[in-house]
Amino acid sequence: MSRLTFSRFLSGMAGMRQSHEKGYRLYRPLLRRNIVEDQDVTDGKRIFEAVREAGLDEAKFKRDWTDQASLKADLERQREGRITCARWVLQRRAD
Repeated sequence: MSRLTFSRFLSGMAGMRQSHEKGYRLYRPLLRRNIVEDQDVTDGKRIFEAVREAGLDEAKFKRDWTDQASLKADLERQREGRITCARWVLQRRAD
């Protein structure tokens, strides 16, 4: 997985900790900035611009985003098939 894809994926996962809908809402401005506007969306500034545009709680996103170890652990569980995206969202809501 490229650094760019990895960064977008972890950003979306951090957004999904607020809600599934908000996580997906975050992907749109990230993809637009990257693909249409040719911006580097691995840069924290660009990520937080997208967070504001998507209407996420910025303080909560920052807390979740800075917990990279937890996001990477969630990613690893998904890769191993121990958790599906839908189950991950429901599990996060219960936390």
